[in-house]
Amino acid sequence: MTIELIIFDLDGTLVDSCKDITQALNYCFKKRGIEGFSQDEVNKIRAKYPHLSFTEIKAGSIKENPGHPAFYEETPFVGAVTSSRIPEDVVYRFGKAVAQGWQEVCAAYPPLKDFNPVADYFRLVPPGAEIPAHSGLIRYAKEIGIKIEPRFIPREYQGK
Repeated sequence: MTIELIIFDLDGTLVDSCKDITQALNYCFKKRGIEGFSQDEVNKIRAKYPHLSFTEIKAGSIKENPGHPAFYEETPFVGAVTSSRIPEDVVYRFGKAVAQGWQEVCAAYPPLKDFNPVADYFRLVPPGAEIPAHSGLIRYAKEIGIKIEPRFIPREYQGK
């Protein structure tokens, strides 16, 4: 079997880039006079660019600035993408192997210790920014008890 497509989006899997990417984007916004977005601004941006993810920063949650109001920042996508042409069982077994070996990965790269390679995709991606998960990942996630919202289910998924 030939693997047709696997894309890594530099989400911290190979290099710890999430913080750097987010800081770079937020730096660019700040240079343009934007230090966060309101919910209305996020809605307008996502109407044009629905793939962008935003995280709400709760009022008073920044230790160095406890009086700040709530705002949103752009955040990088979490996950990896593969072709739906790869058989479900292959992605199921791959996802399961990664999840079951995650402690070993974390031992080699400790910043990943609080990241769950399966559950966090379904937990962290905001509505409208998702890419449907592969059927094999859906199958494994359901097997381990993760509730999957319909927005993540691909057309080709035949499971329950």
